[in-house]
Amino acid sequence: MSLKVMKMFDINLYRKELKEVYGADTTIIPMNCSLFDNSGHEISDVEIVSRFSGSNGVAVISGEKGILSVDGRYKTQALLEVDKNIWEVRTYPEYTVIGILKELMKNGEILLFPTNSHTYKTYLSMIAAGIKLKTTEIHPVLKYRSITSCDNELVNTLFVADSEENLEKRLEIVRKNITKEEAILITDKNTVSWIFGIRKQKLEKDYSPLADIAAIITSNKAEVLSNNNLKEYKNLKIKTDFSSVSSIFILNNDCKFIDYKYVYGGIKTESEINAHKRGAYEASTSFIKMLAYIDHFVRNGSKITEREAISMFSNEKAINFSFNPICASGRNTAVVHYNPKGDIYIEKDKLFLFDAGFHFIDSSTDMTRTMYLGENPPEIFKKVYTSVLKSLIFYSSCRFPTKTKGHNLDAICRYYMWQYGFDYVFGTGHGVGNYRAVHEKPNISRNSDDEIVANMVTTVEPGYYTEEYGIRLENMLLSRVSKELADRVEFQTINYIPFCLKLIDTTMLNKNEVNWLNIYNIEIKNKILILFENDKIIKDWVITNTKNVDYSIEVF
Repeated sequence: MSLKVMKMFDINLYRKELKEVYGADTTIIPMNCSLFDNSGHEISDVEIVSRFSGSNGVAVISGEKGILSVDGRYKTQALLEVDKNIWEVRTYPEYTVIGILKELMKNGEILLFPTNSHTYKTYLSMIAAGIKLKTTEIHPVLKYRSITSCDNELVNTLFVADSEENLEKRLEIVRKNITKEEAILITDKNTVSWIFGIRKQKLEKDYSPLADIAAIITSNKAEVLSNNNLKEYKNLKIKTDFSSVSSIFILNNDCKFIDYKYVYGGIKTESEINAHKRGAYEASTSFIKMLAYIDHFVRNGSKITEREAISMFSNEKAINFSFNPICASGRNTAVVHYNPKGDIYIEKDKLFLFDAGFHFIDSSTDMTRTMYLGENPPEIFKKVYTSVLKSLIFYSSCRFPTKTKGHNLDAICRYYMWQYGFDYVFGTGHGVGNYRAVHEKPNISRNSDDEIVANMVTTVEPGYYTEEYGIRLENMLLSRVSKELADRVEFQTINYIPFCLKLIDTTMLNKNEVNWLNIYNIEIKNKILILFENDKIIKDWVITNTKNVDYSIEVF
């Protein structure tokens, strides 16, 4: 079934219901207000109440005010989408949810806390902050969803995508961390999907094949849960991650729970790595074909809308997009997670940004390129683009100790952009699943303690955004044990898409960066050109953007 808004959300009626039905004054609306929900969300619960269509935000509604808190990359988009008479837009981590609640709630006021919508860590944080809670199981926002028929009934159908052998191997990995007196409760759907190989049969507009299910694993049993009842396991010590487990599990069960951090699925098997390489190669060819045609036709006067450009990005081996593609022209590139329009044409002599990926049957992809559809880009575009490229190359070339934290690598990527006075408010990268979520562990960002080790597939995606334009580059990287130092890890780039040569200021590149770029361009030509021998548009575009770059002067 597909989810639609049943009726227009009225914030004043919602406030009235909050007070009269629940005896509460304030509520928090996360992106997804329910746990066991495999229906393919067309829109998030935050969008239902605020019209904000991004993928990361929290809405807070009090008796007098509505505040939408988003991460910095979404601020421009949020300001364009919400009704500013109702919503005040803020960004985190500058403004935390608890900080907002303390500001909004007067002495004695009560926060409605649906236990099926918030993690146990959130519950503990609220208690520690002295916030008075009224618990309920189901979030009142859920009734603003409506279930209507879809073209078939496969949306809720789950299937096992992996072999029984892989299941046993993965359970063995998990069981190494428990005794006979213990169990592990896993509610992170990426991890459950990795362990059991479970996917949704049909992808809806959220493009996620992940089922919203939980699992509990003991030394001799592994069970996928369809509800939050753990009575059968009350005699065991249950390890679970308080930062991801829904409060309803812990508050509704008389069990001994232990806070336990787990990261499974980020480390790939060799078969998964090979699948990623195949998928990245296929997506690269689709990227190149689309970018070459857009560049050629737009510069020669053709009228192509942003949505029409997306239709040119296709691959017969793909199941679907891995997320809603970002296809932006000119000033629209300034919106980090822009929603492409069907009535806006891609402009000549402007920036063009495309961020997209595919789900294949055994891998997922995520890549970004920014181009200039003209001959003489402004110098500021070249300076920004080259600083972003230098950051990507420096990061991709680094060698680091195994188990280096995500926040350490994040700083490495920002180094060159900092030297030029630039920065970005989003993270540097993320793990990519094998036909699971395109965004999974590990996270590489300012606050991430995730550890990066060998045999992970992650992205690197530095960028720079102003109110007028945005420039971002993104590659997929495979981490491997260094051939020279066994206790060090290094990256291998697994996608092959040219950068925009006319946007590169070669005087800003040092010798190592020139060597890296030239080697990368040779790989592209060796792997890609043979596919397009009979397509002059694509062949010429690839050759133009992979020309050998000469070293001139080392700036930093």
